[in-house]
Amino acid sequence: MRGFQFLLLVSAFTLWATGNAVSENLAPGTVFVDCEGCPEMVVIPQGSITIGSTNESRPEEGPPTRVDIARPFALARFETTFEQYALCVEDGFCPELPFDRRWGRGDRPVIYVDWNEAVLFAQWLARKTGQPYRLPSEAEWEYAARAGSEETQHEIQGNSNCYRCWDGWAHRTEPVGSFRANGFGLFDMLGNVTEWTADCWTPHHGGVPQIENGSCALRVRKGGSWYFGPSVATPSYRFGARPIHKGYDIGFRVALDLP
Repeated sequence: MRGFQFLLLVSAFTLWATGNAVSENLAPGTVFVDCEGCPEMVVIPQGSITIGSTNESRPEEGPPTRVDIARPFALARFETTFEQYALCVEDGFCPELPFDRRWGRGDRPVIYVDWNEAVLFAQWLARKTGQPYRLPSEAEWEYAARAGSEETQHEIQGNSNCYRCWDGWAHRTEPVGSFRANGFGLFDMLGNVTEWTADCWTPHHGGVPQIENGSCALRVRKGGSWYFGPSVATPSYRFGARPIHKGYDIGFRVALDLP
């Protein structure tokens, strides 16, 4: 599956190894790799979108809030994998490799990683490449997940690894990139594992700025997972969790500021 996607990638995008110097002229949709073993990054265009929802059963998703992404940034095409996380462990920067529940490691998303360890991985990438890797903000994550759509619900049947969402579901993680990408070329945004973001949790949208390295009682997780059904596999779904919390359906992907 990944090999086939790679061929499509080469034909549809510019795959470019940066050599520790991010280009100032990357067009939206361009995919690049900043070092050997680094995640594949997609350039996300600047723009505006309404995040959140009017779902009365989930007041934490409201109120719908207009956000502006003032400049392009890059986001990992895939959730961080066990293979990628292992490199950070081997370098002595990340803690030991987490348990995989005997589902396999390799290109499956890393699980049982808390918020602090996700930040450590981003810091390791930053040190390795000299580039400002970090976790995405909640607004960036939802903007990227929506890929230009204002719809609260996205079509996920057969296109997301969530509970009873596809014919082969097995109630576990699947290798990253096993389903179709969204309109921005990102995979598994609405399933597989729920993802840490940089933001402090608030009971509703607005009012509190992102604080990546500050002290927050809870941090925001976004997206559905293999454990939950389609009602959670939406761009607007959000959940607050303690930064030390780990789980079998919790992972992350990294973001990168562009020049």
